[in-house]
Amino acid sequence: YNYRNIEVESNANSDWLSFINNRIVEGYDGIYSPSSYADQFTITGNTFYSQQYGGIEIYYSNFVTVHDNVIITNDNSGINGIYLYDVDSLVSVQRNSVTGGVSGNGINIQYCDGTSSQHFLIANNFVQIGSNANTSEGIYIVSGGYNDVVHNTVNVTYPSSNHRGIRINSGGNHQVLNNNVRAEGGTAYYVNNGNVIADTDA
Repeated sequence: YNYRNIEVESNANSDWLSFINNRIVEGYDGIYSPSSYADQFTITGNTFYSQQYGGIEIYYSNFVTVHDNVIITNDNSGINGIYLYDVDSLVSVQRNSVTGGVSGNGINIQYCDGTSSQHFLIANNFVQIGSNANTSEGIYIVSGGYNDVVHNTVNVTYPSSNHRGIRINSGGNHQVLNNNVRAEGGTAYYVNNGNVIADTDA
């Protein structure tokens, strides 16, 4: 488990990378990129099975598309199924399925910014996570702006007050609309500060 299946070198000047219709099995991460020099990612139609930490982990990139991936984990540790950190400029996370995490975050979006005209879109994803009392959050947003969390289905399955279906921690101008969320024993929709929300029906 102490390796990554696909890793973009941290100093790599690698744009227009596409990972399409692959089957990626085990390892610590499925696809991992810490490079601020790698933009224009397309990650679509892949199946990730039994990673220890997460399926997709991308840092400091622009123009990222994560669509139609299936992430299945049976590991006993916490996961980040899809983790994007400081990823900006026309980003779309749609129609992905993340299932089986014992704890952790299904989709974890941190310090990622859209704009008033081009929102960051997290839509039509399915997340099932949580099989112990450790903190599990289906979709977790930290800081950033103009993140639209819409039309997602989230099921946090183990009964615990530590669980949250969708958590918006900070940032601004976020929209949370038309999601189907269940958090057994916890909170379906949790916002640290209501001022960060531009529109919601929760």
